[in-house]
Amino acid sequence: DLKLHDSGHLHKVSPYYLLAANGYYYLMCNEENHDNVIYYRIDRMVKVRELNEKIKNKTRIKGIGYLQEMPKHMAEHIYMFSGGSVDVEMKTTPSMVSDLVDWFGKDIEVKQVGENEIRARVRCNENAIFYWLLQYGMSVEVVKPQSLRDKMRDAVVNLQKKYC
Repeated sequence: DLKLHDSGHLHKVSPYYLLAANGYYYLMCNEENHDNVIYYRIDRMVKVRELNEKIKNKTRIKGIGYLQEMPKHMAEHIYMFSGGSVDVEMKTTPSMVSDLVDWFGKDIEVKQVGENEIRARVRCNENAIFYWLLQYGMSVEVVKPQSLRDKMRDAVVNLQKKYC
């Protein structure tokens, strides 16, 4: 029915930042029994209440930075997936540079290889870069890491089976 329903699952979290990404607001937080960062979309939260308990200190949370590190963090987590980041090398055309900067910020390496080819290096959450590559795959080819190339190849094979 396209309406938000209460799943009945309760999540006790320590909140740290509110972030805006892809037109949505997210709560960057940590769940009670874990030591990593997670993100919850604000518009999908129901029955939210504040508890009178101390939150976990940020220094105990893997993957959380301080406010001054947020631009870098957001560039590495373009789709707000939790988890670690990987270094990705890709080849594309010079016309893609503005898209690369829009998505990954100015902290990327770009090297001209030929008249109509560049090599770009970005650091990004592995799940997020996979979905980004599905979006831009017609214009970009992953060079490294090999595991991401393999994942993209498998995805393309599965897509081909669906559409051919």
